[in-house]
Amino acid sequence: MQRFCVLLQDWGSLPTTLLNQIIRTILEEYDTVETIVRAYASLAQVCKHWRDAARSTLLCFHLTEPNHLGLTARDWLAAQLLEVLIINRRLAKADEDHRAGEVQSSYEINLRPRGPPTEVPFALDLFSRPAVLANSAKSLTCVVNVPVATAPLLPPFSMLRQVALYSPKVASRSQAIDLGALSTLPRLTCLSLIGYFAPLDWSAVPTTLRHLSVSIYDRDIMESFSSDEVATLFMAELGPDMAPHIVTRAKLPATLPKLEYLSVKADILLIDWDDLMSRCEEVHLSANFLGMGVGQRHDQVAAFATAVAEAQVTDCAVVAFHRVALYESVDSVAPGPSLDHWNVDVDDMLMELRQRAVCTWDMDPVMDAPRDFVNDEGPLVDCFVLTLDRQEGPEPRSFHFT
Repeated sequence: MQRFCVLLQDWGSLPTTLLNQIIRTILEEYDTVETIVRAYASLAQVCKHWRDAARSTLLCFHLTEPNHLGLTARDWLAAQLLEVLIINRRLAKADEDHRAGEVQSSYEINLRPRGPPTEVPFALDLFSRPAVLANSAKSLTCVVNVPVATAPLLPPFSMLRQVALYSPKVASRSQAIDLGALSTLPRLTCLSLIGYFAPLDWSAVPTTLRHLSVSIYDRDIMESFSSDEVATLFMAELGPDMAPHIVTRAKLPATLPKLEYLSVKADILLIDWDDLMSRCEEVHLSANFLGMGVGQRHDQVAAFATAVAEAQVTDCAVVAFHRVALYESVDSVAPGPSLDHWNVDVDDMLMELRQRAVCTWDMDPVMDAPRDFVNDEGPLVDCFVLTLDRQEGPEPRSFHFT
């Protein structure tokens, strides 16, 4: 009995940091709200020290069906110290009895609730609760796939480093993303914007970012609008056949430091090649129709190949598209009613690249169907994918053309 009492005393005096790890590991074994709450309550009832440790444990949640969480479950979540909150981008069906979603960290809890969905979207309801702000304002570092309308509620969570906003409904196309609100987050370095939403105000992109991913869905949208003059002119040049689509012009603000990673996916995408390549270390672009500004030069194809060869900063660039056009960079375009562009033959572009850029880049152009193309889906037919990797030596290490 004495040895048993000593053992209990040892368990009761474990360091708080060790207890935090034990509690996370135990809760990891459960995947429904009811079982997690019961396990948490049992751990908190061991003794006062364990109860305090449970309350100070940072938790990560991967919610597979958040809109099915009832009031009791939401109250319990609001009372926890949240560190990471991930919501499934495509929610699992309520009658599925398997564990949906992948665990994103070693101490992340998957919640698979049962019951009908509630009318109030989960994330909006959760971040509107004073308890969440009181408990998690200084602990929450990552939120993934929360609705666009959640953005104005995030500034009080000053420790946020990663935010992913997701808008899966076509009806939300008219809803603008409040990038100004996100700009007040001092530690925000990684931002992902995914789904249907109004054209972005690229000038409001937070200047603390190092990673930026933008995936603009554009399926069966029978409206065309853009606040960018160059995009509007380019749309006019494309003609009425392209009118139902949205033109996205990726223009980074001058105040934004060099990005480590930039990914942009859109149906019709415009970029200034020189500006983008000099502002990012790694670039991934996907578009059904890609327009690239390459300066005011007579031979646009040769100008593009020269711009690729002369790019000084980018370490890697992956460009995937079905059609490509070159146009004069915005800085060289005089105000006027139109913006000239030139549709480009891919074979001609490859020939110029081979002549001018091979000593600067490893190049691998292929016809392929990447899984995460426009709309985060694979294309219906193979598209052209050009991969450029910066050369480290004076001679090319590899040269792949198919």
